[in-house]
Amino acid sequence: MPQGEGILLTWETAAELQNLGFNIYRGESFDGPWTKLNATLIPAQNPGATFGAKYEWLDTGVTPEVTYSYRLEDVDLHGASTFHGPVSAMATGVTSVVVMSFGAHGVAPAVLLLTVAVAGALVVQRWQRNGAARKQGADKHC
Repeated sequence: MPQGEGILLTWETAAELQNLGFNIYRGESFDGPWTKLNATLIPAQNPGATFGAKYEWLDTGVTPEVTYSYRLEDVDLHGASTFHGPVSAMATGVTSVVVMSFGAHGVAPAVLLLTVAVAGALVVQRWQRNGAARKQGADKHC
């Protein structure tokens, strides 16, 4: 998903039970500090539904060749927050970040799938809620 100038973050919910919406945060490292990118809550597409939805956010406020970290906050109908990530990406002109499988409350633990395509290399990592990462594979296209 080349986006030219920016980093495209996409995520998908399995269900949206009790889900009000999302906030996206960017930091300079996995430890932050974190800056909220969206001015208002990104609303859930199917609040209360047993099925999910797909979301995306294009971060155009990035500098090429700088690595950024991102966290996703899901906010439930009662105002409680759950944070997912962090994941990292570097804008190089053709960079794509895909964050998928955020379960709503009451669904199996959330798993992040990060795909970063940089200079012809594809790296996939799975992130458990506890932040542990497992490398799924690498595929180089030179």
